[in-house]
Amino acid sequence: MLCFECYKDFRDYLNTTTETTVLPKGQSAKVFCRNCEVIYKTDDRGIMSVARCIPARGFCLFEICATYAKTIPPCTYYRLAKTMNEAKRNFKAVMGDWMKIISARLIPPGEEAESILTNPIQVPL
Repeated sequence: MLCFECYKDFRDYLNTTTETTVLPKGQSAKVFCRNCEVIYKTDDRGIMSVARCIPARGFCLFEICATYAKTIPPCTYYRLAKTMNEAKRNFKAVMGDWMKIISARLIPPGEEAESILTNPIQVPL
């Protein structure tokens, strides 16, 4: 899910760039957010999507499992933050108090982190 700040930055990029406002097929654009760089890419049909997320210096990838009821299995969410507490605070700010955090863990750089940061559905924006 694209955060509002990233979407706003991307819209600003499109509005102020000297290039065309729509990316040509097969092209990419880089947008700088507060905690990462997001690379958008268009495929051969001209459909634009997130291709990659690159965490900014000092930011780490965290996995948060949360649910809103004890009878419902927890879902997994990903956040970029500098510390575990910051990741939890960010999650609570977005999801509210009705979601209870079951567990949280740091995902170290490597194969698992790379698969999350390059999957458009799991990108932690």
